[in-house]
Amino acid sequence: MSCAIASIPGLITGIIARQQIRDSEGAEGGEGLATAGIATRAVSLVLVVGVLGIVFLITLLGRSASEKFSAVGSVIQ
Repeated sequence: MSCAIASIPGLITGIIARQQIRDSEGAEGGEGLATAGIATRAVSLVLVVGVLGIVFLITLLGRSASEKFSAVGSVIQ
């Protein structure tokens, strides 16, 4: 979860840094590093959100299956 929280400011600062580098017209370097930081933060954010979504779905499906098995079990007894 902390990866997702850290990814958002990382994305913002990476975008700002890349823009400042471009505006400096060659006086500052590191555009490739800024781009790499943006890419890794974006991938990190997507992965964390995806994993949390999968965990949420598994939890919902597990609860639904558990309720169905409980209903079947009570009918059998």
